[in-house]
Amino acid sequence: MLLRKLFDDQNGLAISTEIVLLMMILVFGVIAGNVSLRDAVNQEVADTGLAINNIDQSYSYAGVSVTVVGLGAGTYTANGSTFNDNTDINDGADTAGAAPPGLSLVTPTAAASAE
Repeated sequence: MLLRKLFDDQNGLAISTEIVLLMMILVFGVIAGNVSLRDAVNQEVADTGLAINNIDQSYSYAGVSVTVVGLGAGTYTANGSTFNDNTDINDGADTAGAAPPGLSLVTPTAAASAE
């Protein structure tokens, strides 16, 4: 009963033009926010890819020789090892704040108007 009275109440009803205007402002704000979010996520994913690509897998460790006296006496040796990460085509310096190589954050329409 109370719900029906509230539904039928006409006091304080906003004019439909005001509602349309408010909804347009809201939609434009959401669109702009989503574009900014898309660009930020795209840049972070590209930065993560560059960070993974720039991992240097080179490592080495020296051999060890240990002489044991007493039970199990003898000289024990562990050989050393080394590995050098060869350069890849994508290796290189990452400029802070710049888009990674091969990634363009410019839309085709903006690129065409810039020419």
